[in-house]
Amino acid sequence: MPSGDMLGIGTSGLLAYQRVLSTIGHNISNVNTEGYSRQRVELDTNPPQGYGSGFLGSGVKVTTVERVYDEFLVGQVRTQTTRMSELDAYYDLASRIDNLLSDPEAGMTPMLQEFFNSAQAVADAPGSIPARQVMLTTAESLTERMHYMYDAVNSLNGSINLDITNTIDEINGLAASIAELNHQIVLQTQSYNQPPNDLLDQRDELLRQLSERIAVSTVKQDDGAINVFVGTGQNLVVGSRSSTLATTLNAYDATQLDIEIVTGAAGGGINITQSITGGKLGGLFAFKEEILDPTLNQLGRLAVGLSDAFNQQHSQGLTLNDVLGGDFFTDLTTTTAQASSDNDAATDYVFQVDVTDISQLTAKDYILEYDGANYRVLDYTSGTLVAGPAAMPITVDGLTISVA
Repeated sequence: MPSGDMLGIGTSGLLAYQRVLSTIGHNISNVNTEGYSRQRVELDTNPPQGYGSGFLGSGVKVTTVERVYDEFLVGQVRTQTTRMSELDAYYDLASRIDNLLSDPEAGMTPMLQEFFNSAQAVADAPGSIPARQVMLTTAESLTERMHYMYDAVNSLNGSINLDITNTIDEINGLAASIAELNHQIVLQTQSYNQPPNDLLDQRDELLRQLSERIAVSTVKQDDGAINVFVGTGQNLVVGSRSSTLATTLNAYDATQLDIEIVTGAAGGGINITQSITGGKLGGLFAFKEEILDPTLNQLGRLAVGLSDAFNQQHSQGLTLNDVLGGDFFTDLTTTTAQASSDNDAATDYVFQVDVTDISQLTAKDYILEYDGANYRVLDYTSGTLVAGPAAMPITVDGLTISVA
């Protein structure tokens, strides 16, 4: 074999393993880099040279540097990250509700027990003025505790709205960064016909961070870019372009936020609130729907049921002057709530809701619709018809709705 061939083969080996050593050093240097995937040099033989006696090898060459990467496992990590982040947000808020309501000193149970103990003391000694005064005092304390509990639970709504707004800002920032990385990845792939491993790692890490905030699905393009979808398939990132999520007030409750994905320069968007799952954002909305709103409604039912039941029993007793007692608590069946339609039509309707049968009250929320002739009442959660179509007044679950 000519000496020149031997030198060429040796040089090819030195150059190839120089790149191997550089890659090993790169791996060691990035051992603590978040999202980094170990890289590996792929070697192949150089094209052999043909001689009359056959083909002789001409050394080794580097074909590519690839990531030690499993797309399936990365997808599984992303899915589990989404689920874990959702449950963490849900658990944190649920624990705050649980600690508030079950507190052995500041919760509802000890206050209720104290009130019923004072009522029992009056029953045991009807003529005792001090016992009656204690009962009145504990009743006032119970009322204040009920108000405090409701306000404390309701205040979580403002905190959640702030978390939703901040999370939306984070999602928009991550989406814009992923779109920019898509642009760089496509350019480098087309320029060198090799995978830009470090950029791919950075994009995967951003996708992982995005999945902590909202459930996403991805589709890889032939040019190396990756498209990201949220909700029921709405585009968050397509190639080098990213869409924007925005908060908007709920159509039925101005204290609640909905999520829209902006589809045009004018700011119009598609409401995706009902299809948001996973991540911190999904946990926040799931908590509001499954715990916060029902808890507020159940606290209201507790107050209504307790006052009504106690009033009925109290009205059967006698005062110190041998007169039948009246209502001990405010009679909530006489309570009337009013709300304006506040629409754009020439006529502004004022709706009135009266509690007519406490025993039939539920913890549901309702939607009132008007088709120009009749009214319908729908279950807010399921959208199923509860009452109507009919003219006013409409009675549903112990409530009578009318136009004032």
